[in-house]
Amino acid sequence: VAFELGLQVVARATACFALVCAEAGAHGLFIAMQCATNQLLNEAEYREFGEPFDRLVLETVRPQTSLNIAHIHGDDIFFDLVSDYQVEAINWHDRITSPGLAEARQRFSGMLVGGINEWKIPKGPDVIHPG
Repeated sequence: VAFELGLQVVARATACFALVCAEAGAHGLFIAMQCATNQLLNEAEYREFGEPFDRLVLETVRPQTSLNIAHIHGDDIFFDLVSDYQVEAINWHDRITSPGLAEARQRFSGMLVGGINEWKIPKGPDVIHPG
């Protein structure tokens, strides 16, 4: 019970922060689901300890925003669970974990944000000043 109350406090604080940002002019929210993966929790655990708090944040900010993006972090993710959230777009490591963009298009009607393997992006001064 105490753990869930703690999660509630964090979710409400996050929702309040998101709402203040929206009132200041932000058009939306990028909310990262760090634990929506079988690598950390099973789906039942996430439905109990993650989903209600994600939804609280999204439902709080939704009336004030027009573009909310859910980022599902990690590998072996709960894509279908998050695709049921009221968001305009979903982002995930589509080059590292399933589903790929084509399959995701069949499973989510909103915008898909992906297509880049962030681990293979060139880094360093040669990118800015080649040769």
